[in-house]
Amino acid sequence: YYLASGDLAAAEDRSQAARDAGVNEGRARDAIQDLNDYLRLFPTDEAAREMRQRWQRYVEERFPKGDRREP
Repeated sequence: YYLASGDLAAAEDRSQAARDAGVNEGRARDAIQDLNDYLRLFPTDEAAREMRQRWQRYVEERFPKGDRREP
């Protein structure tokens, strides 16, 4: 919601805080899906694209393929 309202700083802060807190894989994937949905509506939003990439890296690094256990 922060991203859609134009408050990029708050969106970034909350997103980073969630990753720093070690959000679980399901919630991380939900964030990615929410950003995918947002990008369908606003495909040129570079900040959203970068935020999605950060979430994707988080999932790939924290939950490697084949390891579906919760931390």
